[in-house]
Amino acid sequence: MQDNSLGGRIKEKRKELGLSQEELVEALGIKQCTLSKYENGSAIPSDTIVEMARVLHTTPDYLLLGKEDKNSFLSEIINIAKNIDDINFQEIALKQMKVLADINSNM
Repeated sequence: MQDNSLGGRIKEKRKELGLSQEELVEALGIKQCTLSKYENGSAIPSDTIVEMARVLHTTPDYLLLGKEDKNSFLSEIINIAKNIDDINFQEIALKQMKVLADINSNM
């Protein structure tokens, strides 16, 4: 049975990404007991929800409401791109996206 609560969606996304609670708390800069409380239904500050959505490659709307945004693919790409600091990797990622777009348009 799928847990359709905020905490359930956080846990689901964390597991989809293969993250342990320890890895997620490290990425968020919170304590493990705090994450455990969030996953079990405690209230979560809005700034934490936004950061958690970024780390979990999803949107705050999905975490809060369970609704995938029509642009969730775009949101995920933007979130990933924000984490690429090296200019060389940015250029490679952009070239790869252009190649994929060209392949898609020729299908």
